[in-house]
Amino acid sequence: GGVEQIIKNLNVLANEKYKDLSIPYQKIDAAIRKCLTAKVTIPKTDYVIALSRLGKESIASAGGKIAFLGELANALGFPVPSGFVVTTYAYQGFVQHNNIQDILHKRTKRLDIRNYDELTATSHEMQQLIRSGDIPAYLEEAVFDAYRSMCQGAGEENLKVSVRSSALHEDIMASFAGQYKTALNVRAKDMLVQYKNVLSSQFTPRALFYYKDKGLDIEEIAMAVGVLAMVPAKVSGIMYSRDPGSPQENAALISAVWGLGAYAVGGVVPTQDYRVSEEKIESPTACTQEAMLVGRPEGGTEPVPLNGELLATQCLTEEQISSLASYARQAETHFGQPQDMEWAIDQED
Repeated sequence: GGVEQIIKNLNVLANEKYKDLSIPYQKIDAAIRKCLTAKVTIPKTDYVIALSRLGKESIASAGGKIAFLGELANALGFPVPSGFVVTTYAYQGFVQHNNIQDILHKRTKRLDIRNYDELTATSHEMQQLIRSGDIPAYLEEAVFDAYRSMCQGAGEENLKVSVRSSALHEDIMASFAGQYKTALNVRAKDMLVQYKNVLSSQFTPRALFYYKDKGLDIEEIAMAVGVLAMVPAKVSGIMYSRDPGSPQENAALISAVWGLGAYAVGGVVPTQDYRVSEEKIESPTACTQEAMLVGRPEGGTEPVPLNGELLATQCLTEEQISSLASYARQAETHFGQPQDMEWAIDQED
């Protein structure tokens, strides 16, 4: 290609002084071609795998988000909620059981993503196919076996859970952040409905546009779904091991809100931002959050007004800020690059 020609021309001009450049060029070219032609394959695994058995090597079966969560729990010993993943192999079984793989393939193959009406119509049709699909009996049994085991481990009979997307490409290659659905404070009897809702969120207009625009095949659309014990969060948010605004500085950035973290992730309310360097902690001046998201006893979530006491208080103590920043730095060291993650602190701190 063009780079190879540049190397040849450079050697003509410099009397073959740079002829060794062809060796690293060939290695890099081979590595890039391998990446471009690699197809994602779904491994044959259990339909459901406990978080305690997952790590970063589990991406193909657990998706990026839940695989890395398993890595944080099992390799680094971070305090991660208990849970399990409904694997990509289970997703494959679901679409085959409902005979919808060929329909999905045909609809996406001829889809013109530049035609908005066609994109939205296709999206609606594909989401309906998933939501109206039948959950195979073997999968339902596996999910509820894992749920009962999780409840026993927690010593609580009817744990509420969060049901979270963990697609193969999410958090890994293209930026699919925030594209897929998460359901919070879900009751056991609603888990399978929410499982299908999360699967269907692969086919929103925005997600479909991304898939086609990135040149991904329908066979590479495989959604694992994490089911995690719900944290009744007093405070929650996002943190970056490096402040994205000045990554060259060794400073973590922690954004916090009262209540559940969906309001921080979605930018619904102003966050309290704490910048943490080795020398000092820069804290916000005042809380301007007017409402927080909380879990309802009957399941689901609702916004409630923030009371005066919380308005007058910072979300985090210095000890909590230091602890969170320490987790962020450990994660960055372990993965070898800056990290961002969601965190929560429960009612017992």
